[in-house]
Amino acid sequence: MSHSVQVLMSTYNGEKYVGEQIESILAQDHSDVRLLIRDDGSSDNTISILREYTSEHENIELINGKNLGVVDSFFQLLKTADEVDYYAFSDQDDIWKSNKISRAVRYLEDMKGTNDEPLLYFAKQEYVDEELATIGYSDTPRYIGLKNALVQNVAIGCTTVINRSARDLVNRHQPEYAIMHDWWIYLTVAAMGRVIYDSEPTMKYRQHGNNTLGATASVIERLRRRFKRFLTRNWKNDVFRPRDQAEEFLSCFRSELDTVDCQLVERFVRSKEGSLSRFFYSLKPDVQRNRLVDNLILRFMIIMNRY
Repeated sequence: MSHSVQVLMSTYNGEKYVGEQIESILAQDHSDVRLLIRDDGSSDNTISILREYTSEHENIELINGKNLGVVDSFFQLLKTADEVDYYAFSDQDDIWKSNKISRAVRYLEDMKGTNDEPLLYFAKQEYVDEELATIGYSDTPRYIGLKNALVQNVAIGCTTVINRSARDLVNRHQPEYAIMHDWWIYLTVAAMGRVIYDSEPTMKYRQHGNNTLGATASVIERLRRRFKRFLTRNWKNDVFRPRDQAEEFLSCFRSELDTVDCQLVERFVRSKEGSLSRFFYSLKPDVQRNRLVDNLILRFMIIMNRY
């Protein structure tokens, strides 16, 4: 039995690489893959390229939308998606290996229980340059779950596949504010479903221009960069932070959380109330990022009321 999968792709001025990405999706070895693309108001040749593909392939559908930004564009895709078994998220400039979908479906089928709970699969990334030469790999997460999802997103959208229950859960309370769509989905499923990680990379995550990551940087260099971002960030204008996202999450899902998880999120939200409460909260293991250095910076930022 082949399980139906719909790939959700949001595009914006992606004429340079979007054709390569679509070709890699069309080349998947899974037998039932559909592609739903929402263009977010491109001003380059992206729409023309996408229309060529939709005219040639019955399994590709295009929505020519107005500019909403990447977060709301993906939430719109989730709302308009077909009723299928699984949903995958796609960027416009990567390359997928041919077994990306089939491998994710196999993992999700293996972890599926009898109660139709929300499930999320995500995988390691292979970082490549503009010519697709490998430059590094994403870290293997030490922590996966709600304590991590409150302060960090390890389930990067372009590697993520969710089941229909997870999609329905997210659609039930789409947020007014979310830092990123994939972070919100990870947070939601981590709290009310199950998350699984695959250590085998099945896609090439292209780094180019401002998208370049320090994939091969040393620990000291990463620490320097993180403190530099903290010191130079415009806190006056950058008012939406992970704690604000957690507060939005509570407003959407408080009645559906179990008591322990609800109290966990509430403590994180309340940690902004005063300097003393922030200090004592920073000593708790309530939230966990995946690197020791990131946890040290996190505790410092909580004390300084910057998280």
